[in-house]
Amino acid sequence: MLRVRVGFTVADAQQRVPTIEFFHSSRGTIGGLKATPPCRKSAASPMARGTTNFDQAVTVEAPKSTFDCPRSLRLRRSRSLTYGTIYTWWSCFDAMKKALLLLSLVSALSFSLWLAHQLADSGASLETAGQAFLHGNYSEALRAYESLAAVPGSSQTESRQGLLRCLLITGQYERAETLAAAYLKESSETPAWHFFLGRSHVLRGKHAEAKSVFEKASKSRSPIGTEAQMQLALLLKSTGDLTQSRQLFSAVYEQASQGAGQLGLAALALQHLERFKEANSLFKQATQQDAKDFETWVAWGNLFLEKYNPAEAASVFSDVLKLNPKHPEAFLGLALCRGEGTGEEVEQLLSRALEVNPNLEAAHAAKAQFALQAEAFDDADREISLCFKINPNSLEAHTLKAVLLYAKGQDAAMQASIQEAMKINPRYGEVFESLGHFCVTQRLYKESVEFFRKAIEINPRLWKAYAALGANLMRIGDEKTAKQVLDQGFENDPYNVWTYNTLKLIDSYANFDESKTPNFTVRLHQKESKILSNYVPDLLEEAYKTLSGKYQFAPEKPIYFEMFPDHEDFAVRTMGVPGLGALGVCFGRGVVMDSPTARSKGSFNWGSTLWHEFAHVVTLQVTGHRVPRWFTEGLSVMEEHRAKPGWGDDLNLEIVRAIQGKKLLPIAELNRGFLRPQSPGQLQLSYFQAGQACEFIDKEFGFKAILKMLELFKARLTLTEVLKQALNTTPSLFDQQFNAYLDSQYARVVAAVDFSIVEKRELMQDPKKLESLVAEQPDNFFANLKLASYHRKEGEHAKAVAYLNKAKSIFPGYVESDSPYKQLSEIYKEEGRLAEAAAELQALTAIHDSDFDSLKQLAIWLKESNKIEEARQALERAMFIYPFDSESHQLLAELAHAAKDHRVALREYRALLALDPPDKAAAHLSLAKVLLELGKKLEAKKEALAALEIAPGFEPAQELLLKTIESGPQ
Repeated sequence: MLRVRVGFTVADAQQRVPTIEFFHSSRGTIGGLKATPPCRKSAASPMARGTTNFDQAVTVEAPKSTFDCPRSLRLRRSRSLTYGTIYTWWSCFDAMKKALLLLSLVSALSFSLWLAHQLADSGASLETAGQAFLHGNYSEALRAYESLAAVPGSSQTESRQGLLRCLLITGQYERAETLAAAYLKESSETPAWHFFLGRSHVLRGKHAEAKSVFEKASKSRSPIGTEAQMQLALLLKSTGDLTQSRQLFSAVYEQASQGAGQLGLAALALQHLERFKEANSLFKQATQQDAKDFETWVAWGNLFLEKYNPAEAASVFSDVLKLNPKHPEAFLGLALCRGEGTGEEVEQLLSRALEVNPNLEAAHAAKAQFALQAEAFDDADREISLCFKINPNSLEAHTLKAVLLYAKGQDAAMQASIQEAMKINPRYGEVFESLGHFCVTQRLYKESVEFFRKAIEINPRLWKAYAALGANLMRIGDEKTAKQVLDQGFENDPYNVWTYNTLKLIDSYANFDESKTPNFTVRLHQKESKILSNYVPDLLEEAYKTLSGKYQFAPEKPIYFEMFPDHEDFAVRTMGVPGLGALGVCFGRGVVMDSPTARSKGSFNWGSTLWHEFAHVVTLQVTGHRVPRWFTEGLSVMEEHRAKPGWGDDLNLEIVRAIQGKKLLPIAELNRGFLRPQSPGQLQLSYFQAGQACEFIDKEFGFKAILKMLELFKARLTLTEVLKQALNTTPSLFDQQFNAYLDSQYARVVAAVDFSIVEKRELMQDPKKLESLVAEQPDNFFANLKLASYHRKEGEHAKAVAYLNKAKSIFPGYVESDSPYKQLSEIYKEEGRLAEAAAELQALTAIHDSDFDSLKQLAIWLKESNKIEEARQALERAMFIYPFDSESHQLLAELAHAAKDHRVALREYRALLALDPPDKAAAHLSLAKVLLELGKKLEAKKEALAALEIAPGFEPAQELLLKTIESGPQ
C-alpha cells in the first residue's frame, strides 16, 4: 500500500519547505507497483535532484508564503535543517521553484489518478471492500481497504475506518493503534481516529489512554461520538466506576434511540441499565432493521447467555454465521452455548474463532476456563498467559489465574491475583463469582456459597451472583435463606432464567409430601408418594447402613432426598435450567433424582440410581468433597454392581467401539471425561472406565487401599502422591496394569465385535456368505447373531439356538432387544421348555438392571413352575424399575400372602390400592384379610367397609366384616 505524505523541512525560522513523501506497507505489490523500504531524501541533496522514481521519496520546495495542502494529504512538521545552498536557491530562483512545485503537484495528481485507475482495474472499491468484510473475507477486505486508504479523496476517511475495523476484528490491535494514532496526527479533530485509537487501547489494556481519547471522541455530535460514549461507559464499568458509567449508558440510550441506525447501541445501553426486557425487544428491532449489524447480533446473543438461555443465544450466533461464516465472536458465542458432551465441537469452534482473530482474548479465556474444568492446569496456564500477553490488564485473566491457583491449593498466590484484579476494578465481584462456579464443578458447595456471598458484598448489583448463591444454598439444604436471596435477585432482575426457574421449583414443593426416617428427610410428589413411600425410605436406610459401615463413616444427618416425576424439574433443581441428561445428582448433604415416571418404563433402574447417588454422599463427605470426580464416580458404579443382582451398567456396544478406537483416557486425565467430555459417548465410557478402575484396585490391592486413597485425597494430595502412598505405583504404571486387567476381562469381546460388517448390506442379507464368514471367524458376534435371526424366520430352531448360544458366549453382556437371552427364552417357550425359558430370563436380568418386562415375565413363569420364592425375588427387583404396574403388585401380594409374609403382602396391597386398580373392592378385601390375620381387626374392618362401599353386595367382604365383629374388639 502507498501512502502520500506532505511535510515541512524547516530551513530557518522564516522558511518552510513542504515535502511529499511516498510510503508503503510491507504487503508487496499494490496495483503493479513494487513496494520497497521507505527512503527519504532532501531535494537539496544532489542525490535527490531530479528524482521521479516513485520507489523513492520525492521532495520539492515551496515559496515562503503559506502552503495550502490538500485535505487528503497528511501534514507533518519536522525539525531537520537545511543550509546555505537551499537558502541561496530560494532567493535566486524563486520562479524556478514555483515551477518545480507546480510540477510536483501535477506529478502527485497524476500518480493519484494512476493509482485510482489501478484500483479500478483490480476491482477494489468501498463497496467491494465492505462486502468482503461483511461476508468474512477479511484478507480480501484488508487488501482493498489498505489500497483505498492510500488514495486521497472524499472516501479516504471511510476507507481508513474500514481498514481499522478490519484490523480490529482480525486481532491486529497494535497495527490498528499505530495507524489510528498516525491518522489522528494528520487530523486531530476527526472523532473517528480518537474512537478507533480508544478501541485499540482497550483491547491492549491501556485503560487511562483509552479513557482520554474516548472522552474526546464522545464530545462529537456525530454517530461515532455516541459509539465513543458507549465505549467510555463500558470502560468505566469495567474499571469500577458504576455510577458514572450508568449515567453514560442513560445518555447513550437517549441519543441512540433517536438516531438513525443506532438501535443496537440503544439496546446495549438498556442491557447495562438492567432494563433487560426492553433491551431484548430493541435488539430484535435493531437486527430486523439491519441484518448486517453483527456487533448488535453478538451483543444480543451475549444477553441470552447472561440470562442462562443458551438455546436462544445459539440461534442468534448461528444467524450471524449464516451471513458471515467467519465472524470470530459468533464462533466464540456458539462455543459458549454448547453443553455436556460437546467438548470436541467447542474446541473446533474456538479454534475457528482464533484462526480469524488469534488475539481474541475472550476465546483464550474460554479455553482456559474449559481446561480448568477438566483440571488440565498446564493448558489453562498457557491460555491465561496468552490473555496477559494480549491484554496485561485483563480482568478475566486475573480471575482465571486466581481460579487456577485455588485449584492448585496455592491460597496465598490466589489472594495476590485477586488483589491484582481489584486494583483494576475495586467493584469486580466477578472474580469471586468465578471462584464460586469453579467450586461447584468440584462439588465444593459450602465453599461456593462463601465465594458467591463475597461477590455480592463487593458488587451488590451483581444479580447473577444472587442466582448462583440461591441455587447453592439449596444444594447445602438451606432453603429458607436460598429463597430470600433468590427473591432479592428476582426483584432486581426478573429475566434471569435460573432465578425464575428455581423460585418456581420452590413454589412447587407445596405439591410434595415430606417424611422423615432416622437418617433422611424424604420429599416425594403427592401423586406418587403413596406408591414410592413403600420402597424409597427402606432402600435409603438400607444404603445408609450398608455403605456407612463399609466405609467406616457416618454422614452428617439429616440427608435430604428428593424425587421428581418431571425430569425438567429435576434438571432445574440440579442446574437451574432444563436440559440435564443425568438421572440423579448428589450435593453431599443430599440427593435429587428422577422418579420412575420421569422417564419411559424400563429406561432406568431408580433403585440402582439411588444407591449410586448415596454412595456419593459417603465418599464426598468422608473426603470433605476433595475426592477426584473419577474416583467418587467409580466407587459409586462399583457399589451399584454389588448392591443387588443386575444393578449397574456394564459393557455395551458403544463402550466396545470406544475401546477399539483406543478412547480410554489415562488415569491422570480421567476427570476430563466427566468434567469436559469431548463427545456424547465419552461420559458413558468414563463411568465404565472409572468403575472398572475401582474394581481393579479392590481386587488387586484390597478395599483398605480404597479407604487409604480417600484419606489421602482428603489431605489434598495429588493423584501421583496418592497412587504412590496407597498403591505403591505411578500413574503410567497404573495405566499399564489396568489395561492388562481390562484385556483379561474383555479382550475376547472387543476382538469379536466387528462393526464393519454391519454396514455391509449385501453380506448381512446373504445367509450363505455369513455362514462362510462364521466358518472363517467363528467368534464373529454380529455374524452369529444375524444367522440366528435368519434361521428363526425359517423355523429352524435348532440352528438358531446354536448360533444364539455362540453369540451369547462371545458377548455375554449384550442385553439389547435382540439379545441372545431374549431370543432363546422365546424359542424355548414356544417349544414348551418353560424351565429353560425362565433360565434365560434369569441370566438376562442378572446383568440388565432395567428390563422390567423380562422380570415380570420371569416371575410369571417361575410361579407356573412352582418356584415361588424366586418369582417373588424377580417381582421385588422389578419394583426398583417401575413400581406403577398393578399386575405386578397383585401377583407379588398374592405370593407374599401365600408365604405368610404379611409385611410384604400389606405393602403390596396398599401399593395396589394407591394405583386405583380396576377391581378396587377386591383389593380392599385382600388387604382386610391380611390385617385380620395380623390381628388388626379395626383396620381390617375399615378395609372391609371400604370394599362394601364400592360393592354393597360383595359377599366375601360381608363375611369378613362379620368375622371382625364376631371376634370382638381388638
